[in-house]
Amino acid sequence: MQNLLQQANQEYRNGNYQQALALYDAAHASYPFKDSIAVLRDRCLKHGASKPAPVAMRSTDDTPKEMAPALHIIIKEETGAHAYRCAPSVLNYAFGEALPDTLFPIAPQSHAADASSAQGILIEIETGSLHNHEAWLKELVSLAIAVHRHQAPGFDISFASYNDDHLDGQTVIKIRTPYQVSAAHDLGQAATGYARLHAMLFETKKKLQRNLVPQTAPAKQGGTPAFKCAEDFTSQCLASPYVLNLPHRADRRKAAEYAFSALNIKPNFIHGVNGKTARSAQPHWERHVRYTRNAQSRPAFKYDYEVDFYIKYASTRQREDHYLGKNGKLLSQASLGYMLSYRKALIQALTNTQSRYILICDDDIIIHKNHAQIIDSLVKDLPAGFKILSLGAIQYNWNSNILNRCGESLYQCFGTSIASHATVYDRCVAIELLDELEKMSLPFDVGALHYLKKKYFHQSYVAYPNLFIQDSSESEIADTQQQLKTGTQKNNKYRWELTDYLHYPTGAME
Repeated sequence: MQNLLQQANQEYRNGNYQQALALYDAAHASYPFKDSIAVLRDRCLKHGASKPAPVAMRSTDDTPKEMAPALHIIIKEETGAHAYRCAPSVLNYAFGEALPDTLFPIAPQSHAADASSAQGILIEIETGSLHNHEAWLKELVSLAIAVHRHQAPGFDISFASYNDDHLDGQTVIKIRTPYQVSAAHDLGQAATGYARLHAMLFETKKKLQRNLVPQTAPAKQGGTPAFKCAEDFTSQCLASPYVLNLPHRADRRKAAEYAFSALNIKPNFIHGVNGKTARSAQPHWERHVRYTRNAQSRPAFKYDYEVDFYIKYASTRQREDHYLGKNGKLLSQASLGYMLSYRKALIQALTNTQSRYILICDDDIIIHKNHAQIIDSLVKDLPAGFKILSLGAIQYNWNSNILNRCGESLYQCFGTSIASHATVYDRCVAIELLDELEKMSLPFDVGALHYLKKKYFHQSYVAYPNLFIQDSSESEIADTQQQLKTGTQKNNKYRWELTDYLHYPTGAME
């Protein structure tokens, strides 16, 4: 059975989705963890499915020749949902033209489900409450006109909301359209026309932050702890770690074994993918190079403050533009290899175990000397229903308006922490992470992992003091190596005290 799964996973990594699908089907009947097989099988179907004929992008000056689709708007507030429908003619107004007051109020629909299943453009807002529905309907109709003029595909805008500069909720705008982007006309190649839509999204985001009451944070579930005792936490979260390790780094493998030996745990090692030399990485790298060229053709963008990259942003593309302008690239071959390795670890973890929690680590971790006390504190503070637990992280910004302290040993970072060297995932989040990893447009910790930390911002926690930190001596990824140098400094901004951690003994390699 295990051979079948290994063959299926290999065919999937090689892009042979039909062969992988057949092998997964063969394994499904007798494999005990059918939910894992079902997830991997669905991914093969998604990648192997034929795509509909694309519709090329239009510039803002083009006039749609076909009939404009209907526009549906759903406002989901904490008090309930309100659905509205606009006549198709409203989308034929000129982009940027003032909309007449006679359009409003828009006819409400009796059921939100009617709009959700309708053909056309659908815009949903999920938030706490809107102060002025009529004003917001105007904003959303204007946004829909811009989307229609650009024939833009569907996308989401998700961001934390502020009230008097304090983070206290999240707002999501979901836009669904019948349009597709052709392979020859990616959004990056329509930079001039898309720039105005890009700017409009940013302005919409700023207006939302000023004029809404954000969703309230979900209450802690009656103080119910996730685990009864340290032994439960260790057996469910730590007992079967998956450690990424490049085959030529036997030294790192021994160091990781040494770290986990403090907990009497034997890690599972995942042979990492070398993004520079592995043949399996080359198609992904070539695709990323093309994507980066398109991104470079878009107008430059830069946030006023670095924290905006993590909290106050309108879209993923905006974050990409900022990151590209700051670093001159989106990914290195080493960071691409890291994501391919992480994907490999997730697939094996989901396939080989039925445990609710999955721990994935880098091979350069070192463990805190007082690990038993830290685990005891985590068990007291960690609430039931958590989705992500970072057992170590790099935190640049310690502003109390951004972080939320949760007991003595945890805090919520709302997506502002980076690094992924020791992270526990709820199984359902690990499945979502697989899909996010497919995008491969930003480094893992500020891309796919950041997205899920923001999505589950009140169910994601960071252990402090960190149970694990990274060995600051060197890293395979150049950007990470520069970050780790900061960790070696006394009173460093990460608040790492290197003398508190068990380093692999010097000379032990010989």
